[in-house]
Amino acid sequence: MAKALRVFAWVMGLACTPIGPFHVVGGNAAIPGKADACPTPDSLGRIFDAIFAGYGPAWLWAVRQDPVPAKAGAPAARPSLPDPA
Repeated sequence: MAKALRVFAWVMGLACTPIGPFHVVGGNAAIPGKADACPTPDSLGRIFDAIFAGYGPAWLWAVRQDPVPAKAGAPAARPSLPDPA
C-alpha cells in the first residue's frame, strides 16, 4: 500500500506541476469557454492557478521524504478554554 501511495503521489506531482504555470501564463484563454471573462473571475482563476502551481511541487517534495509525512487519525485540534472560576 505504501508503494501504491508513493506512485500516486509522484503521478499527482508530475501532473500538477505543469498545469498550474500553464494556466497562470495562459490566463482565461487556457480555460475552455472562459476566454472573455470579466476581471473578477480572471483574478480568482489566477489565484487558484498559482496555488495549483505550488501544489504539484508540494506533492513531489512529500513523496521524496522518508517516511512520507502523514499522520493518520490525528485528533482534531481543540482550543483550550479558560477554566470557569
